[in-house]
Amino acid sequence: MPVGSVLIPRTSAGPRARALLVVAVSVFAACGIFGPPPVGVVQLLEAFLTAEVATTLSFTVEVEDEVGRPIQGFPVTLVPAQGSGTITPTSVSTGAMGTITIQWTLGTAAGIQSVRVSAGAKSVTVEATATPGAPSEVRVASGNGQTGQVGLPLSAPIVIAVQDRFGNHVPDVGVHFSTDSGLLAHLLVISDAGGEAETSWSLGGTLGSQAMSASALNLTAVQVTATGIPGPPASLVVMSGDAQSGVVGEALAESIVFEARDAFANPAIGAAVDFSGDGSTDPLTGAADDQGRVAVTWTLGTEAGSQALEAAAGSATAAVAAVAQPGAPASLKEVSGGGQQSYATATLVKPIVVRVLDAFGNMVPETAVTFVATTGGGSVSPTGGDSDTNGLAQTTWTLGGLVGTHVLEAGADGTGTLSIEATAVSGPPASIAATSGGGQAAVVGTVLPTGVVVQVLDASGNPVPGVAVALSVTSGGGSLTPSSGVTEAAGEVSTTWTLGTTAGAQTMRATVDGIASRAVSATAEPGPPSQFTKHSGDGQNPVISTAVTVPPAVFVGDAFGNPIQGVAVTFGVEFGGGSLTGADQATGVTGIARVGSWTVGGAVGANVLSASAAGLDQLTFNANTVLAPVYSIEVRFVGTPPSAVHQNAFAAAASRWESLIVGDLTDGSVSLSAGICGQPSIPAVNETIDDLLIFAEVGAIDGVGGILGRAGPCFIRVANGLPIIGYMEFDEPDLDGLAASGHLEDVVLHEMAHVLGLGTLSLWDNQLVGAGGVDPFFTGANAVAKYTAAGGAAVNAVPVANTGGAGTRDSHWREADMGRELMTGFLNTGVTNFLSAISVGALSDMGYAVDYGAVDAYTVFPGALRSSEDRLIELIELVMPPPMTMDAQGRVGPRRR
Repeated sequence: MPVGSVLIPRTSAGPRARALLVVAVSVFAACGIFGPPPVGVVQLLEAFLTAEVATTLSFTVEVEDEVGRPIQGFPVTLVPAQGSGTITPTSVSTGAMGTITIQWTLGTAAGIQSVRVSAGAKSVTVEATATPGAPSEVRVASGNGQTGQVGLPLSAPIVIAVQDRFGNHVPDVGVHFSTDSGLLAHLLVISDAGGEAETSWSLGGTLGSQAMSASALNLTAVQVTATGIPGPPASLVVMSGDAQSGVVGEALAESIVFEARDAFANPAIGAAVDFSGDGSTDPLTGAADDQGRVAVTWTLGTEAGSQALEAAAGSATAAVAAVAQPGAPASLKEVSGGGQQSYATATLVKPIVVRVLDAFGNMVPETAVTFVATTGGGSVSPTGGDSDTNGLAQTTWTLGGLVGTHVLEAGADGTGTLSIEATAVSGPPASIAATSGGGQAAVVGTVLPTGVVVQVLDASGNPVPGVAVALSVTSGGGSLTPSSGVTEAAGEVSTTWTLGTTAGAQTMRATVDGIASRAVSATAEPGPPSQFTKHSGDGQNPVISTAVTVPPAVFVGDAFGNPIQGVAVTFGVEFGGGSLTGADQATGVTGIARVGSWTVGGAVGANVLSASAAGLDQLTFNANTVLAPVYSIEVRFVGTPPSAVHQNAFAAAASRWESLIVGDLTDGSVSLSAGICGQPSIPAVNETIDDLLIFAEVGAIDGVGGILGRAGPCFIRVANGLPIIGYMEFDEPDLDGLAASGHLEDVVLHEMAHVLGLGTLSLWDNQLVGAGGVDPFFTGANAVAKYTAAGGAAVNAVPVANTGGAGTRDSHWREADMGRELMTGFLNTGVTNFLSAISVGALSDMGYAVDYGAVDAYTVFPGALRSSEDRLIELIELVMPPPMTMDAQGRVGPRRR
């Protein structure tokens, strides 16, 4: 083969067509050399060689020259590698085809074995794979002799090797695992490429040696052993020492023994057991012995009663209980009864109770205790006795006759004595005497010159100090400073009395719980005149040359509105002509002075009347004379005719409202049968009504107090909703009382306003906001303006009554805000009730033409103008049904407020 040529492997088909092992070729120059040609290549004709260890295989090698021609008779040497078995023969020459066939007996080690074949300068390494022989034995590769916790997997797996007779590991052999102790992860495992089969072993619950075996085919099984040690404590039980009894602070006679076991009931040898609970233990922590037991000495705590000791080992716990008995008596303690105060010779209300205690403060029962009164005289019962289960002993102590400190001593063996004190004082309060300050008189709102002193006495008349006395004003208003006190050594309490602002009798009362109280009286006199106001009669519209319906009247009061009697008032005509009767008057008990009569002049227009009182600003009353009445109210009585006094009150009320309402209403032709307004006493009505016809009836309803009566419209005009026929009914006994008090005209005037529609018509309701709520108020522009002008300051004007029954609530001004205004739901007795521009303004808001000239001067000032509670009378009124409607021709329509 020329230098630089490449060896091309043989590719012809046939038995010799095999994969060739290419070796490096050394090129030689052939020119001038004689003998066998140079070897070009030595090649193995088989593709792969494999056989079981220690068995014989054959292979063929071909030797070619440099041009690829077989070389015959060329010597070939064969040398097996270390451990690669034997070759037969080891030296041979090639045959006619340039080949040799060799017998190779493999070595005993599984894996790659090799033979070096050399021809001239060329050689090739022939390799064969030696496979393991048939399985011959199983043995433990690793994992034997481990130590592990019972019930848990061993830390290392169990590895079994399958071997042939030469010790080679044999793959793909099924290895069977079995055990009577614990659990195996796999019972059958096929040996891997390395001839090993592996499983994990969770030990059984038995302490000590445990075994498992592994086998394959019919080979002798191999045994694996391990040592099981206890698991963590899973249970802890009391073996002895429970339910003992001992003395507090001392060790129990018998040790407490606990036994710890793991989850398989094996003794938890060496487990740490901790102790906690009452008292203390020795040791504080113990280790379980070979039986899983720990013994401990328990010294009880210092508190008598049930005590507990708990042992803990891991998550397991157990507890024992013991009863701790009190120690010996060491002291006495007062429980109750000491420090009491009572009158001399009295038995104290609370018994004296002491408790016997040991050195740790535990209650000691069944101990003899003695009691003796040592200071102040007195006695005890019983004088001694044994303490009960709570260590308590008691006695009742009756004080001696001496006032002051009394001492009782209690004693018991081993405890010393305990002193308990009580105080003897005067006997219990039995009466109250007013020693000074009663019966005085002073101006309203001022302090009485002399303080009021009351004295608390016992049953024998002795002063009783230290008694709480409540002092209160019971009538007339005013205040006391202080309003309570505790009696001093002389049994006295004093107070300064500032009179209320209401003139008349005022009272205060001193009270001690459990005995009668003592009332003290004083007289509050009106202050100097400072209020001089028009009461009634201003702004009327009389017919020329006639007397005004309401003779002008003035009110004289002090700064608090108390009426002042006996003030001289002079009336005089100032303008318009006319004449007077009774020009000189003096105020009566209500502070009112009224001219006898005022006849106006004969010309249409203004008339002026003056009223004067010494030291007060002059007042003027105005009247605007007309040729004929403008608004007419006719009162027609039905039933039993009332007295002249009652009739006069109705006439005066009608005239007053006629002076305030100045716009004429459309006449109505009425033809109605008897019994209208739901009243059988009302006869048939066939007439033309000018403005308003009121049927009035006075009779018996429910006696003095209670229901006053009822009043309201029965028929209203369709055109404007204003009344044309109304009805008023009063309880006669109540009217008699009002006449006696001077307030009859006020009440009739008030009720007639309801007939006119105040609080009774939809014309009122339509301007009422918040009806039924906590703050109802009237929103009519005129009423609101007059309220504001009179000093009203409510957030929502004008405030309407938010309390009372159906006849009071939402139908009157609010008493708490408007005080003495006539149209609140209460009559203020003994003082003036003002018909103000606010009420007249509300009528204007409802559609009436009004004249404010005849209203009373009025300021919204509840604190000064409202009577005290005992002088307020609620006007309890029955509610009338909604009125019927009526057109100008007298035709009656449906009801409508």
